[in-house]
Amino acid sequence: MRRLLVVVLAASALLLGACGVPLSSSPQHLPTSALPAALLQPQQAASPDATSSSKGETIYIYLVESISGNLVEVARSVSRPATVQKVLYALEAGPFAAEYHDGYESAVSPASHLVAVGPVKNGTATVRLDHQYSELSGETPVEELAQIVWSITSSNLGVKRVQFVGSSNSPVPVEIDTGLFVNRPVTEADYASLIGPGSKLSPPR
Repeated sequence: MRRLLVVVLAASALLLGACGVPLSSSPQHLPTSALPAALLQPQQAASPDATSSSKGETIYIYLVESISGNLVEVARSVSRPATVQKVLYALEAGPFAAEYHDGYESAVSPASHLVAVGPVKNGTATVRLDHQYSELSGETPVEELAQIVWSITSSNLGVKRVQFVGSSNSPVPVEIDTGLFVNRPVTEADYASLIGPGSKLSPPR
């Protein structure tokens, strides 16, 4: 052990000598000019925001339980920042294979072409329905409308209500869970009857 210590001390002395630092048998004050440049530059730790920004952001969409017809919440991960349009894309993508196998489906077609119009204003998101909506005189299934509303308002985007518009960006009548058609912005409360017990499959927020 003593021999090993001598070898280590000798190697350290050679290393310090190679770096241009003078050797001494006692501690000495070194001028700044004698220190390597790397030691003079402050090392900055990685910013937590920079690390977290590369990760996905969790949103929540609603699928339809095929037996009961109730809406069920599931989690999805999207690139940052989460937006209303990304929620709509996730809805159009539909259930995962495992979710479909477990009996969950979607009234939102992959060809729905839902478009978020402009930014969220005063808690209201505007969603343009497919051009076929006007041709069908508002026959979009109430389950599809409910999925859209609950998904957008549940994804921490600051949305409290959804205004549906047609191809000209003018409000269109949409059905709510009572069977009535309204032109106003709709909320979760307009489709509350479609939310059954145990509607959240995703982990608690």
